[in-house]
Amino acid sequence: MHEIEADLIGAMIRHSPGIFFLKNCNLEFERVSQSFLDLFGLTEAQVLGRKAEDVFAGDQHQYVEMDRQVLDTASPLFVEEHFLHPVLGRDVYLQTEKFPVYDKRHRLVGICSVSHEITERKILEQATHAIISGVSRRYNQDFFEQFVLKMREAMEASFVFVARLKPDGEHAEMIVFCGEQGLLTPITYRLEGTASAHSLDKQLQLLAEGASRLFPMDNELSSFKIEGYIGAPLIDQHNVTMGVLGAMFRKPITHPDFCSTLFRIFSDRIASELERMEAVNAQAMLNKVLEERVIARTRELEAVNQELEAFSYSVSHDLRAPLRALDGYSHALLEDYEPQLDDMGKLYLTRLRLAAQQMGSLIDSLLELSRVTRTHLSCGQVDLSEMVQGIVNDLRLSAPNRQVEVTIEPELYVDADPNLLHSVMQNLVGNAWKYSARCERASIHVGQEAINGRMAFYVKDNGIGFDTTQATRLFVPFQRLHDKKDFEGTGIGLATVSRIIKRHGGKIWAESAPGQGSCFFFTLAD
Repeated sequence: MHEIEADLIGAMIRHSPGIFFLKNCNLEFERVSQSFLDLFGLTEAQVLGRKAEDVFAGDQHQYVEMDRQVLDTASPLFVEEHFLHPVLGRDVYLQTEKFPVYDKRHRLVGICSVSHEITERKILEQATHAIISGVSRRYNQDFFEQFVLKMREAMEASFVFVARLKPDGEHAEMIVFCGEQGLLTPITYRLEGTASAHSLDKQLQLLAEGASRLFPMDNELSSFKIEGYIGAPLIDQHNVTMGVLGAMFRKPITHPDFCSTLFRIFSDRIASELERMEAVNAQAMLNKVLEERVIARTRELEAVNQELEAFSYSVSHDLRAPLRALDGYSHALLEDYEPQLDDMGKLYLTRLRLAAQQMGSLIDSLLELSRVTRTHLSCGQVDLSEMVQGIVNDLRLSAPNRQVEVTIEPELYVDADPNLLHSVMQNLVGNAWKYSARCERASIHVGQEAINGRMAFYVKDNGIGFDTTQATRLFVPFQRLHDKKDFEGTGIGLATVSRIIKRHGGKIWAESAPGQGSCFFFTLAD
């Protein structure tokens, strides 16, 4: 019975798919599996009854120490072993479990080791890591160039390429192409009869050998004398094939599973990057078209502005001449022919002069409105307090008999075009001065306050006020809320103010009530 058990154990060990050995307490081999012998190219006679240092060349110290550790601790050991194959000269990776062996009396009699070769997995992990490290933080063409270089090196291929389908569906255009000497000039080729065409059917294709014979119409395979070929379609998020990832080998492919796995791992990543790059290129093209349109439109606007400016000055000159004539001749009639004129004639001439002067004021206002729309903004820090004080001083000089209490908050600073801002404040403060003229104790206050998280400036008076339901009309040219018989003006001033504020990226509004004064607020861009 013991002989049968021993023979059975021996047979199980010999035929085990794992790399198996059994050593005694002297660390001499007592049993080995056929897989063990095949891995190292040995026979049982060369191994059994001998120690590792007597069987294998080279330093065996680390392996002997692991075996002694299992014996000394009587505990299992899980390790990953890596060594250079003594005959083939290639890297070998093993996943190994070592554990103590006891006899029927529970006495420690040796050590057992069971290993599984994981060389392909480790090489795949290393290749994947190398490729990922090579392309990390790279985008667009740089990404693809680094990818094919790393991929060719990992697969030991002769050529690797990434190609995208042309819009006609009959040609493919390589966006990157590399060989054993580095990057090559990408080419465009016809798909019919090529290996690439067969790779577009949404599945990976691998030809370990004979690729150029199977596809005699494929010029690239023939010209490069290609034996092995592997290709995978590049499919976008909408399940539409965009292109192909391919590798060509001048020799038959000796590691097809490894190559197929690498292609499956990276084809989706390449497809995503290709789709992203196509989107970026499309956006860049759109931006270029839009930029060209903006440039063209800007030129058109500049031409229109030049024409408008020329027209404005032409109109100004052509209208002012007859107006000056009307005013001048009317004045001459009043002076030279006054005795011959009755009261009605004098009234008509006076009104004629007044109308000519009002028309001149309208022309000036329209030109100012046109100017603030066209003029270039030249912004800088402006002391609004000082500016308003200067405007008030001028108003006092023009009406020395008026008693108006004006308060201006100090240190009101703003970033704006000083000339245009002066026009704004001259209009707002001038209106406050004008519409408070009928008050016994007129007052004007200029300051700032936070409104909805933004700093707003304001000009407040205690004048006649207006109905706020009509406030939107204030900023429309020629719209007036008060009769011009009561208050002079052209109806252009606040329209000009509104355009200047908008050009500064701000907003203007008013709060008022009849007989309770007015307050005009405005903001400027931060």
